[in-house]
Amino acid sequence: MKEHILVTGGTGVLGKQLTRKLLTQGRKIIILCREPQSDIFPEYQSQVSWYKSDVSQPMLGLTPETYKDIAAKTSAVFHLAARTDFNGKSLDEYTPTNINGVKNILLFACESRAHLHHVSTAFVCGRYPKTFQEDSLQHGQKFRNFYEESKFLGERILHDHMEAGQVPITIYRPSIILERSPNEASGKNFGPFTFLDAVLRVLLAARRRNLDLDVIRVVGSRLGALPFVFNDRVADTLFSLSCCKNINSRTFHLVSKQPFPNRILEEIFNDVFGRQVVRYADADEFIEKSQTAAEELIARNTKKYNDYMALSLSFDRRNLEEMLGPHVLPSLNTEELMTAFSLFLAQKKGISKIIEKKDSERQTEKVENYFSCYLPDFFGKPLIKNLMNLNASLWLKVQDVNSWSIIISKGRLMSITPGQEGIFGYTVGAKAFLDVVCGRYSPQEGFFKGQIAIEGDTREALRTATALEEFFRTYPYM
Repeated sequence: MKEHILVTGGTGVLGKQLTRKLLTQGRKIIILCREPQSDIFPEYQSQVSWYKSDVSQPMLGLTPETYKDIAAKTSAVFHLAARTDFNGKSLDEYTPTNINGVKNILLFACESRAHLHHVSTAFVCGRYPKTFQEDSLQHGQKFRNFYEESKFLGERILHDHMEAGQVPITIYRPSIILERSPNEASGKNFGPFTFLDAVLRVLLAARRRNLDLDVIRVVGSRLGALPFVFNDRVADTLFSLSCCKNINSRTFHLVSKQPFPNRILEEIFNDVFGRQVVRYADADEFIEKSQTAAEELIARNTKKYNDYMALSLSFDRRNLEEMLGPHVLPSLNTEELMTAFSLFLAQKKGISKIIEKKDSERQTEKVENYFSCYLPDFFGKPLIKNLMNLNASLWLKVQDVNSWSIIISKGRLMSITPGQEGIFGYTVGAKAFLDVVCGRYSPQEGFFKGQIAIEGDTREALRTATALEEFFRTYPYM
């Protein structure tokens, strides 16, 4: 009895998720890959058989005996193995895996009489300007790169055999797949992780040279949208479809309900760094103002993705929704992307230095906001009832931020001016200052811990600090 499922590309971003899904359902899996990695699914060792293989080779690079043995026990094939980078300079570089590999896996499926589940890409649409239908393929479309064209040609081979009906074939077209739980190497795959990695490298280089960078412009449009899908959702959807009846000779777009808007992607990208570090700019802007050194560096590293930075694609999902309903593969939300971006950056070397700078910038902004926006609301008003007899002329120096002179008369705040004028003053770090004015601890604790220093009339300074403690507790700076 045939009870094994063959998976190619089972160690990839999508393949690993799909294989784990199959294993959790109790399926016996045969994984073909260039370098077997038997430690990936340690809890399912009894269900997994690994074979060193190359789909570009005749008989998948296996011995005739092994090929025949595997074919005899395989009931279904999930073909995910492909070359997915955009670095190739010609179609010939993609032909062995993405075209010949399809021919070879098709021959295997015919030999084993197994249902072939082929993972293609939604980008076989190329530059087609209208909504691309699941049942469509050839529209004379042009392609952005040789990867897209090679996947189109591989799929065309299968379409010819689907018409002949020699073997059950189902085609799945995911769009841009993002890892839900990225690792440090995820920046090598097309998607925002590539740009996160490039921007981080530029920021670290600037920090080493004590340079402050302006906002980095990236070629693209805030009006565009990218069809992102998370790898775990694609794997679940692919598995669910494979269990359905009446999927033979059908194609399914594994794309989210709506693509993700570039303008929101830009905001999340900046939020994860804690400040604005990038923004989209069209080609005309770079003509008016030439690229900076940092922009040139990022442009060189990401040039191959330029054609995707102003996309406005539309994919039909009628086949998909007919099988699994309208709520399958929902649109991504900002929290999901923020979490994935943060997980990726957390694993990068040197990110702590950027975060330290980010935290420092945030503290500076909060301190300045306290004196310029928050305190002025109390001008001319009694601070609190118990301070009606308080008169003080003092300054407050927040280290690495600024100094302010403050006059309090009869418990009322009368003025705040830059500088160090008064009969006494306090010197404090930004963090300790914010802890005090936010009511997290008292000025006395700051003195005791050595975080607040006094200059001038010490007696008046201590008396005023004690009186102001009640103000900080009553009106904490949030």
